[in-house]
Amino acid sequence: RRHYIDLLETHLPNDVHLFEIRTRRGTNAMERVPLDPPVAQSRCTVKAEQSNTEQTEKLLVGDFVARMEQLLQQERYDEVIYQTGENLKRSPSDQVLLNIKAVAHGRAHEHVKAYEHFRELTDWYPQLSAGWYGMACSLESMGQLDDVVPFLRRACELDPNDPSIALNLGVHLVHNYETRAEGLVHLRQAEKLGHRRARRIIDQVENELNRPKS
Repeated sequence: RRHYIDLLETHLPNDVHLFEIRTRRGTNAMERVPLDPPVAQSRCTVKAEQSNTEQTEKLLVGDFVARMEQLLQQERYDEVIYQTGENLKRSPSDQVLLNIKAVAHGRAHEHVKAYEHFRELTDWYPQLSAGWYGMACSLESMGQLDDVVPFLRRACELDPNDPSIALNLGVHLVHNYETRAEGLVHLRQAEKLGHRRARRIIDQVENELNRPKS
């Protein structure tokens, strides 16, 4: 009996009252007697409520991200930093919030703070390319170039299909004679992935390579 009740609770969309039909004692009449437990409680309702809650949360997150992107386009960086900071108090490891806050600091030319947040993003989520790429961009903006290529290499390993990562790695590599050929490979990959600046940079590098030495 418990097996069939479990099936009801798993598959029925609503709660169901459970009864047993049996002969009334001392007569031939039939009667309906509640079972123990008297109600099969649908698990589908709970799952549906959880699903609706998750969908609502996703919509709210989507709306928030869209609003932050709009503020970034309007160059209202202080507002983005404040809003993401307040939300990070409740969810300090949220990857979306960390990334948006770091980007806002970077666009506000607060590169040290941007680097710190990208570093935090990488500490929490080392498998995401965004943190590594963001750290590389922050260091480049601060003129600290020693770790830029290693960070870009790591970002490229994690996301080889990001045209901006491929382009920036290629640009840094072609400046060094020993890594110029590798840099061109990444620049051509960036062009293949649709980056509009890649072809111009490739042409410049190839023209320099083909220029007669004096």
